[in-house]
Parts: sequence; C-alpha cells; structure tokens
Amino acid sequence: AAMWASYTPSVKERGIDWSEQTRAIDIAFARASWDLLHRQIDFDYIDRRILCEGEIRDGKLCYRDRAYSAIVLPCTRVLECDALERLIALQQAGISVLFCGEAPSLTREYGEPNKAITVIGEKIAMGQMHLAPTEDFGALLDAHLPAACKTVTPAHYNPMLLSHCRITEDGVRIVYLANMDSCDYTDTVTVAGRCTECAEADAFMGELRAADFTCDGENTTLSVTIRSGEGRFFLLA
Repeated sequence: AAMWASYTPSVKERGIDWSEQTRAIDIAFARASWDLLHRQIDFDYIDRRILCEGEIRDGKLCYRDRAYSAIVLPCTRVLECDALERLIALQQAGISVLFCGEAPSLTREYGEPNKAITVIGEKIAMGQMHLAPTEDFGALLDAHLPAACKTVTPAHYNPMLLSHCRITEDGVRIVYLANMDSCDYTDTVTVAGRCTECAEADAFMGELRAADFTCDGENTTLSVTIRSGEGRFFLLA
C-alpha cells in the first residue's frame, strides 16, 4: 500500500520510479531482509491477508503451519485500517512489532491518519512498539527481537553464515547452513531444541553422516565446518 501511494508512473526503462519515497521503501525492504538474514533469523514475507486473518494464539500470529513471534514492517507509511488495528492487537498479545525506516502515517482508504495511527505512535514513544531508521535497523533487531525468533545461533557473530530451519510433521528439525564468506567457516552453532540423533548432509556430494553434537538444557550445539560457497543440511531428531 505504501508503494502504491508513493509510485509515480514513469516512461523510463522498466517503468522505474526514482522518487525519494519509492526509493526509501525499496531500500528499507532490502535492508530489513538482509539484516534478518545476517543474524540467522528465519522469516517469511507475508501479506495483509495473513496479518489480518491469522489466529493470535499463545503470543504468536498463527497461520496454517506457521507461527510468528514478531512482525517487521519496512517503511510502511501507508496501511489499511484493519491492518493498523491488527498491529495493535498483535502487540497487546505479546507479539513484537518493529518498524524499519518509517512508521504508518496514513490510511490507505482515506489518505489521512486515524485513531489507530495515533495509538501506534504512542506505543512507539512508550517503547511498546519499536522504530529505527533504515540504516540502524540491525541494532534494533539486536535489542528488541524476541529470542524465540532465533532458532540458529553461531558461537560468534558471522553475517556471512545464512541459515534456514524447518520442522517436519514428525518433529525432525532440518537446518540448512550456507557459508557465503570467501573463507571456510569452522565454529559451533547452537540450535534451539534437544535431539538424540543428528546427521549432516553434504548438499554438494550427497553424503549423509553422523554429526558431532552435544545437548545442554533445551539446546543442541553442533560442530560445523563448511567450505566457502558451500552449504550443509543438518537433521536433528
């Protein structure tokens, strides 16, 4: 909705609009995505339908087999009235609401502020919702993103280690790690949840072998070595 409100029709190649507001949305969207990826945080892109129709349950926004502990909104200057009301309900249910670059200031239906926008501004001022400039959004994630959002945690921060985790119907966690650095990656990585068996799969060679791991409390720590530009699957059961 913010992009629709900002876009100026263009006769330039591919119809690209270089206006300041449109570029700000484009930059914030990419920056928020990379700031999450560089912190090994799983996320989905969702639309207004999931935001508004998902069930609020146990401090999460639930839709089918997905459950979200936080909502990140990149430069959402314009939102529908029901989406604005939903953000307030999510925050009141304990779900983190974080704005990158800009908070809502206009409704899509009327092109002007409403009561929900005023409430959101008040919640940001009180620290109940969170807003940071686009260039500082990574620091906001570090300070305010719930721990539940982070399934994979390297022993040392490494923005070039990308990760993704899925849980199968029978409870097996599948963790994918990709080393995007120019040098090999050797370190320990902690995965939320205990396991009794762990296998490592080489995505290039197709080999499957037992992985080196330990369990401490409700976490599993893996010893990981991944060559530059390669990836590994870990199956935790």
